[in-house]
Amino acid sequence: MLKKKPSFFTVVTLTALIILSITVPVNSSWTADMEDQTITAYCSNGTACASGNMPYKGAVAVHPDEPDSDIPLFNFGAHITLTSSVPMYGGGTRTTFTVEDIGDQDYSSYNSGDLTLGWLDVWQGTGASGSAVWNWCNNTFETKIRDYHAYWP
Repeated sequence: MLKKKPSFFTVVTLTALIILSITVPVNSSWTADMEDQTITAYCSNGTACASGNMPYKGAVAVHPDEPDSDIPLFNFGAHITLTSSVPMYGGGTRTTFTVEDIGDQDYSSYNSGDLTLGWLDVWQGTGASGSAVWNWCNNTFETKIRDYHAYWP
């Protein structure tokens, strides 16, 4: 029985697939455009974020990829750019953030309809319950609705 020689197209296609499978990392670049997402504010008690980094102005928390997971919906280190700014504790506003933390771990606020799946929780400072920053996050910031662009370099 004679074997048919593969076509030039087949050889080129298979070669390209092999090269791509070797050179494209698992965490390759991605982008996501999110519309009408809830934005809230939070403060912490001085502990590290889920990423292992200490929180800082510009850090945000996101939902886990599924309830009770320790994997964020967007990679730790992903960049977020809001279409319009949100206020920051102590003054000023901000539109750019980095994913460093996970919140609403069990999806209870998402399941109750209080948060959207693409919700962001903007870190505002360190303070215990009842502190000035805690009161600002819970009484002054209020829930915002924003569109945003997320990307992984």
